[in-house]
Order: sequence, then structure tokens, then C-alpha cells
Amino acid sequence: MGKKNKKNKKIKKRLKKQSAKQKHNFTIGDSVVVKQGVQDPDYEKLDISGWQGRIFQIIQPNLIGITLDSITIRSIPQYIFEQCESDEINWMKIYLNKEDIMPTSSRDSEEDVFEATEEIKYKYNLDNDYDYLNDDDDDDDDDDDENEPIPQATHKFEVGDSVVIKKGSCIPDDKDFDISGWQGRIYELYDDYEEDRIIASIMWDSPTLKKMPRSFIENAEKDYEYWTEMGLYTHKLLPSKPEDSENDTYRTTCDLSKKYNLDRFSRNRFNYRYSDNIPTEDLFDEYNPDDINDHEEILEELIYKIEKGYYLAWEAVIADELNQHLTFRQKIIFSKLISFNDDDERTLYIDERARPSEPWYETVRKVVSLITSERVDMSVFPETIINGWPKLVEVLEEHGKHLMLPENVESPVDVVPKEIQDKLSKYL
Repeated sequence: MGKKNKKNKKIKKRLKKQSAKQKHNFTIGDSVVVKQGVQDPDYEKLDISGWQGRIFQIIQPNLIGITLDSITIRSIPQYIFEQCESDEINWMKIYLNKEDIMPTSSRDSEEDVFEATEEIKYKYNLDNDYDYLNDDDDDDDDDDDENEPIPQATHKFEVGDSVVIKKGSCIPDDKDFDISGWQGRIYELYDDYEEDRIIASIMWDSPTLKKMPRSFIENAEKDYEYWTEMGLYTHKLLPSKPEDSENDTYRTTCDLSKKYNLDRFSRNRFNYRYSDNIPTEDLFDEYNPDDINDHEEILEELIYKIEKGYYLAWEAVIADELNQHLTFRQKIIFSKLISFNDDDERTLYIDERARPSEPWYETVRKVVSLITSERVDMSVFPETIINGWPKLVEVLEEHGKHLMLPENVESPVDVVPKEIQDKLSKYL
């Protein structure tokens, strides 16, 4: 089992005994079973044949760190737990040579492991308070810290994934605040090179936001921190199914901010009136709206801007400038923006393009009104309308749902007046 104070020495000792020929290429998260005849590396008279668990660490190609599964933990005799406690050994983990294990199918979940661990600790009144996935103990007697196993994620996550926090997890800077079971979506992943781990930036979903203690939210506001999100190492996460929509999350954020009278955030629409030293961009600057021949290019440019995230990126920047909470999609795109400005300077250009002079939906209304104006002979089925309107509807439904909507409008297509939609419906 995993020695607390002399773990590195035991690891090195077992490395010397490894076989040169191995048959399996294991990865973190694999379920494995101990082969027949294998004895515990710490208690040589203890036969551990058939013990099962999951790989949480590969120290070197032939030395494997395994977290025992719940069925194995419950099968261990009481005297073993007590002996481990006396010897300061982590009874939830074991380090074995690669030749001593083989692949098998998982027979429980990581949550089952946690529950079994807590059950045993309570049943036998054990003081051992190890995290079932990780040893965070300091080893002052061993200077060779580079061999200490570093907890790694058992799942590969991507931006946009829904996740749930594992049992036993706490806020990074408050070990007394349990966040087990909190759920949300990952909007950013980045490396912690010093720890050789990955950090996930998570935006909490609406059910999690609703169950947050009011004191937690108000303290975060007081410290100028965002209570809607948190950064956590990915080994503390498990995949989950979303329990709400991204819009639900944003609406809940707005409702809670209003409920608790949070001055830092309001749901007011952005102010697109800028001072003279802030450059802006108007879609009609490059085209002549009075020239029917330019209409197709104007519509194509609008579609391109919506599709490529021009409006979404600027909404994210403006929300940040106003010190407002960002929506999930705004968070994703904002995390990818690189700024060379000082912290107190405003962003003037994104990809060499200035911010829009008006909200995206105002531009959409102008363009649609333009291509359906009375002076356009719709009876001749102009290509601008036949091809352009269906494409605009498609882009609005796919990308417009992530943009800020005007008051009393529920869908991005509905920013276009109903009478004009009816007029164009025959082209869909």
C-alpha cells in the first residue's frame, strides 16, 4: 500500500525488481486487477490476488499507482486498516509493478469509492483523512520530491463539457467549504506547468447557483470575485449531463443579482455611445445602401460577422469593461482574446476590426428592411433574398442564440419584425 513518509524509497526499490518484458500499455483511468500470487509490497504476507482498482498515476513506464475500488476496500479485514493507520500507510492506494496487474472491467464508480472510504473510516473509527484520489501530504524527511505522485484527471475534458465536482472537494482557498456535487460547464482549460496539471475554468449552472449560500455570494462580491465561476484542477471533476441551458444560467445570474441588490452587475443593455477617441465600425461604411447592387454584399458581410463571432467577441469585451458578468459563450471567446493593453486601457480593435457602432440586432433589422424595401422588385426573385434570407435565418438560429437580445424578444430571428418575416417566409 502507499507509504506516507517513505513512499519514494519504496517506489525506487520496486523499480529495481521490474521485469523487462511487459504486455499491456496502461493509461490513467484504466481499471485493473491484481494477478494471482501477488503479495502486498508493504505487508509481504498479505495476498492481494484479485484486488481491483483504477490507475491514478504512472510513476515510470513499469510502476503503477492504483486507487482501490469500493468492492476491494470493503473486503479488506479490519486489522489491515488498523495496521495501515498505525504505520501511516494510505490503505486506499497501492503501487505495483506493471507485471503484477492486468486489464479488467470497471465494477463501480468513483463516487462508490468515496462512499466506501467514508463508510470504512466511520465503521472502524479511523483517523486517516486521505483524499481517495490524492496524497497531498508533505514529506519533510525526503528531499526527493520529484517522484511524488501528482494527481491526474481520469477523464479528458474539453471546453463546453458539463462537469460535476467530486465528493470531498472544497474551494481551493477554503478547505472548510465543501462544493461536492456542484455542477457547471467548462469555458477554458489551461496548463499549470508548475504542478504539471490542467486547470478548468467552470461556470456554475443555474441549479448550483440557486443553492449557493447568500453569504458565499455576498462575500465574493465584497472581495471583487466572481461567484458564478471557479477554477479547479481537472482531477476533481467528473463528466455529467447538463441540467439547464446556457440561457437558464444567465437568467439565474441576473435574478440573483437583482434579489441580493448587487451593484456590480445589472442586466441593462450595453451603451453603444462612445467618446470620440473610441473607434467604431458601421456595416454601411464600406457599402452604399442606396445601390441595389451592394445589397447582396451587405447581407453577406452581416452573415459573416455573426458567424465568425465578431459581435459575440465585442459583447464579451464590452461586458468586461462594464464589470458585468459574462454569459458562458462570452466567457469562452473572451478567454481566447489576447490583449496587449494595460489593465486600465480599453480594447480598441479585435483582429484589426473596431467595435460595432450599434447592437447587432439593430444592424440585422436595417439590412433586412433594406433588401425588402418597396423599391426592390421582389417579383423577380432577386438572388439576395432567395439565397440570403434562408442563410441569415440559419446563422441567427445557430449563432445568434449566444448574442444579447433586445427586451421582450425571445429568439434571435424575432429581432426581425413579424410582418417582414411573413413577407420572406415563402423563401425558406
